[in-house]
Amino acid sequence: MTLHVKIRHLRKKGKYYYFEATPKMKDMGVSSENLGINKHKAIIRAETLNDAWDDIRSSEKDQEKTKLLKVGTIGWLINRFQKDRSFYLSKASGTQKEIDFCFGYILPIFGDVNIKAIERKHCRAFYNQLAEEKSDNHADKVLKYFTRLLNFAIEEGIIQTNPSSKLGKKKSKGRSQVWTIEDIHKIIDTSIKAQRPSIALAVQIAYNTAQRQQDILDLRVDDLKSELWEVIQKKTGKTAWASLSEETINMLREYSGDIYVIENEVTKTKYERYNFGHTFVKIRRKARLSENLRFHDLRRTAATEMANAGATIAEITAVTGHSITSKAIEVYAKPGRKAAVSAEEKRTKNN
Repeated sequence: MTLHVKIRHLRKKGKYYYFEATPKMKDMGVSSENLGINKHKAIIRAETLNDAWDDIRSSEKDQEKTKLLKVGTIGWLINRFQKDRSFYLSKASGTQKEIDFCFGYILPIFGDVNIKAIERKHCRAFYNQLAEEKSDNHADKVLKYFTRLLNFAIEEGIIQTNPSSKLGKKKSKGRSQVWTIEDIHKIIDTSIKAQRPSIALAVQIAYNTAQRQQDILDLRVDDLKSELWEVIQKKTGKTAWASLSEETINMLREYSGDIYVIENEVTKTKYERYNFGHTFVKIRRKARLSENLRFHDLRRTAATEMANAGATIAEITAVTGHSITSKAIEVYAKPGRKAAVSAEEKRTKNN
């Protein structure tokens, strides 16, 4: 019998689930286990064992990589930076992945280059090439972490000035795009007709709860024990509360996956970030919606509707997980479960 959700090294024999460690895993201290007959518990335990194995492999690779790195190069600096507790290790796992993603563009160009040999002209050429091959936004993101990396070199006393400082395009005021109700209904209907109800459900949850894409993709069925979703946000580690609407609950009953709420209809597994984004764009085009409408804009749309409905900053931040910037509000209003429900109630009454 095959598993609905594919988990590495997880096998089923008869009515029991087993974690089958390879000979190399056993040599490194990860053993095989009988995981019992409960599928959900077996998957959670198997994922824990796989994470432990990944940590062991990562540590092993890191030790090998350190031996090969030449002292004083950008590759060597990145290795040191990723062990720094004041910036890298203090960040949420999602932010660390974003930094590593950007380093993936820096290493092929500058990995073997001595830090002191990097000049401003090299940084400008790197930025321009990225902007031309990818986009201005992509180049800005990579440059942001390249600049932070070189600031780390300054803090370490390796260089005195940062050659990448203040490069790139001028900061914009930020996006203000919001979805209309018609846009949302259109992409949901198109998703369902295209036999991609997972996209429809993800859009509905994002619009309803104002949560980030990764938190929605990581949402497990067992996380929804009531109509109030308590979210431990991956990016910040903060807790937010999202009150689920009746429409969302109905869609959950019809389209939710077995283990993860949002599951890829093709692979029958949890979506990877890139694959979800690619599928979302295909559905958006099929719905003939503007390319300026992004999935992340659903979060802004929800927060905007709450504000327009008269929700306080405390109520809105209880849902979105943002910090309260107003000192006056911080003194007498603390966001929590009650505030999250109140914000959603005000928003519903206004629509």
